[in-house]
Amino acid sequence: MSSEKPFEPKNNTADDNISQLKKELNQTHGVPDGELITRPDGTQVIKARKRKRRSKQPHKEEAKKRLKKIIIGASFLALMGIALVVGIFIILAKYNSDSFKKQSESDIAAFTDAAQVKVHRMTVTPASAKISAIEASWPANSTIQKAEFKQIATRFKLSTFFGKYWKSAELSAATGSLHLQLPTGPAAAEESKSSPFAFDFYRSFSTDIFFGPSTKGVALRKAQCTFDELYGVPQSMIQDATLQHPFWPNLQVKNVLLKHNTADNTELTGVIMPTANSGSGLINVTGKINIYADETNELELKITDFPIQQLVGDGRKLRLDRFLDGAIDAPLASLDINPRNPDTLKIEAAFESRRLNLQGLTFLRTLRRELGQSWYDKPVFDESNGTLIIENGGDVTIDNLSFTARDKLQLRGSITCSKTNELSGTLEVGLPAIENSSRPDGFSASSNGYYWAEVTLSGTVTRPKDDLFDIMGAKETPSGSQKKIPTEEQLLNPANSGFSFDELTD
Repeated sequence: MSSEKPFEPKNNTADDNISQLKKELNQTHGVPDGELITRPDGTQVIKARKRKRRSKQPHKEEAKKRLKKIIIGASFLALMGIALVVGIFIILAKYNSDSFKKQSESDIAAFTDAAQVKVHRMTVTPASAKISAIEASWPANSTIQKAEFKQIATRFKLSTFFGKYWKSAELSAATGSLHLQLPTGPAAAEESKSSPFAFDFYRSFSTDIFFGPSTKGVALRKAQCTFDELYGVPQSMIQDATLQHPFWPNLQVKNVLLKHNTADNTELTGVIMPTANSGSGLINVTGKINIYADETNELELKITDFPIQQLVGDGRKLRLDRFLDGAIDAPLASLDINPRNPDTLKIEAAFESRRLNLQGLTFLRTLRRELGQSWYDKPVFDESNGTLIIENGGDVTIDNLSFTARDKLQLRGSITCSKTNELSGTLEVGLPAIENSSRPDGFSASSNGYYWAEVTLSGTVTRPKDDLFDIMGAKETPSGSQKKIPTEEQLLNPANSGFSFDELTD
């Protein structure tokens, strides 16, 4: 007997049968995600089911985050930029104001101990500052009387505006002038000061430094000046200047270093050279200076291959430079000066030379005429030494003089030219006996191979005189007098002097 149940038909409605048929057709045509529908015209189509989108897509979420960050960053930068522009505008308005200029004048005066400071046309930008000029004056107890610097400039970082100091590597001025003075009272007490300036060094490219109120006196012209500190010691450097002095020509000051240890103790080292295009000689200067005390300061000099004519005159040939030229060496020389009395300046230098020329003195013309040799007009000495002394505000003496031209001439003694250009001194004139078979008239008997005559110098630089003509009993020139010598006025006005070029330069 079979256990299977007999078939029992389902009681389905027409709609159920149609739905079942559609489902079977969908499975038959392989469209599980669609639905078969019959249009009103009887055609059938499959309607795709709407897929449910995922609510989160990782790559799009990451892009949204990046965009959000960019917008936030750009907004922050924009706000910072606006704040910076506004801040710079406020800063520039402040630092270009009259009130800040006055505050700067007060700060400079306090920093430099100046009595009065005036700042002209100050312009500040985010990276630099410029001042057209600064003028300052100091009290009587200062070594500086007044100063003026022009075209002042410096560069700095924007952070300077937010710090306590004006900080930069350099503050420079194109030109300047500085008048020094002798302080009339004690030096101001040294005290530590809080300065609003923090420059590594201060520089002026072309400065005139005057020693006194006048621009005609002693000065250093067109000097490059630098001021800084080394290991806490203030120091000043002066370079490539021209010395202006009533007694000397325009000597070149190659460099001078001043170490300001204390107010009354300054170390000085320097190098002085001859005038431009006149040789490569040197004068090295070292020593200490105290300008506050009424006392003599002694400096050491070392003179090397220096033209003697630039030490004994001002270059116009109105002093001993009219008679002497040649290079000298003086390894041990000295310069003494009391700053409170410039006339106390004294230079003493024991010198030697391998080639020294002498000319223009009257006894040389007498020797030329009596001995008949033109060499005596301008003798060249191959072994010369003596002591050069400059003192009393311009008196020049060559003492212990010993000039020798072998087989020709020897001179011993001294010669002096006063600051009023008057000549004096005594020279022993020696003529070699071997070159003169007979003793010249007026000369003594031979001693050490020479005949000697003592000659006394007199007159002025422009009209020198001596008594060798009388000693030798020489005859006058056909005109009845010795050769005419141009006066100082004729030397200064050669065109109207009536003398030839050779006579003026003889």
